[in-house]
Amino acid sequence: MPGLIPDSRDHLDEVGEDYFEHMGFALAVGRHMALAGIACMIHALVPALFPRTASTAIRDLHAVIEHRGDTRFLRRNDGGLLILLTLLALYAATLPWIAGSDWFVAAPVSALALGFPIAFALGREAEPA
Repeated sequence: MPGLIPDSRDHLDEVGEDYFEHMGFALAVGRHMALAGIACMIHALVPALFPRTASTAIRDLHAVIEHRGDTRFLRRNDGGLLILLTLLALYAATLPWIAGSDWFVAAPVSALALGFPIAFALGREAEPA
């Protein structure tokens, strides 16, 4: 582990970003990849759903990597991903209630699940266009 800090600094210098710029970029890319991956798995089960999400995500991610820092490509298709995330959150929020959990367990789990799409939407609005 002694090389983590110098290696991190080298990487940040290589990409021309400070720590927080890099963190924001990596989180935006990771969020897009994760949601596109979920959409792709749903597409595997029901091919009519999200028929072009994976290929579009790959093209968008390639464009973002080529034009580092320009995340507008990632925001272009976030509307559908927000809907997907909201549906998954609603499902996750209802599970503890369906399973018969006590309210003091189910309520915080539901609140946490429903917080994800809200945070996602607020994060989109905070990013410059």
